[in-house]
Amino acid sequence: MPVFNEDTRVKIPATIQYLRLGYHYQSLKTDDIDIDFNTKIFVNRFKPALEKINGRKFSYDEIKEIPAGWKTIKLQDVFFVCEGKNTTHYV
Repeated sequence: MPVFNEDTRVKIPATIQYLRLGYHYQSLKTDDIDIDFNTKIFVNRFKPALEKINGRKFSYDEIKEIPAGWKTIKLQDVFFVCEGKNTTHYV
């Protein structure tokens, strides 16, 4: 009798669907992984994409400085609810 669990019912089918959509699977168990744990950015994926968009090469130090300039967005700054109405507006 087959065993069904979260892996067989959720994780594997979701991964297959993402691969069909064009996403690339990045295993956390490989040696060539470079994660900036402060921002949770995969630097080995972020750097080539950024270079492709901007048409120039970036040094490793430049890549590390980019997220420092990003503003942290808090959820309460993005949403607000009108009083007396049941609608949500986005700022």
